[in-house]
Amino acid sequence: MSMPEDAFLFACLESNTSTARKTHIRRLYDILQLSIHRNDLSRARRAWAVLARCKEIPWVFMWPIAVHLVGDSQSEEDDEERRIVLLREMIHQFPDQDDPVLHTYAGMLQLYQSQSLQDMNQDVSAVAFDSTLLRNAKAHFERAHILDSDNSVVDAFLTKVTSRLSEATGNLSQENHDSDEEENNDMDTAS
Repeated sequence: MSMPEDAFLFACLESNTSTARKTHIRRLYDILQLSIHRNDLSRARRAWAVLARCKEIPWVFMWPIAVHLVGDSQSEEDDEERRIVLLREMIHQFPDQDDPVLHTYAGMLQLYQSQSLQDMNQDVSAVAFDSTLLRNAKAHFERAHILDSDNSVVDAFLTKVTSRLSEATGNLSQENHDSDEEENNDMDTAS
């Protein structure tokens, strides 16, 4: 049984493979899938890292595979904490201080941590956010935007964080205004 030259094992990506680059990407995707099925995670991670950088592959498509690859590394809470500490250390060192991807990841991490754990299963509009961590996330997204102004993902996160911050500060100023009015009313009643 002979297979055509351009026969691919996994038909998940576009089937129109006219250029050498697209053919190479399809074969690399096959290597990724075979490596996952054979439990060769180090090779799968390397293939994923190359595919994630290809403009032909939508990054949203690559996230479930990344979760699988990272999830199989038997990460524990200590390992997760070690990764966070490593990211925080790396982001301030040369040349990583000028890496927009690291600033984007740091902003995403701060945004995730700013959410209240009790509210995780609720509607996004009802989730309470920690304004300090939101400001940290905004700073990282702004730095990533300065370093890579064409990145639409950073722009989207920056817009969301800015709107959440304005809502949070608006709510705080409204609460402060209401408490000031109550104090004034209490003083007027006492006198």
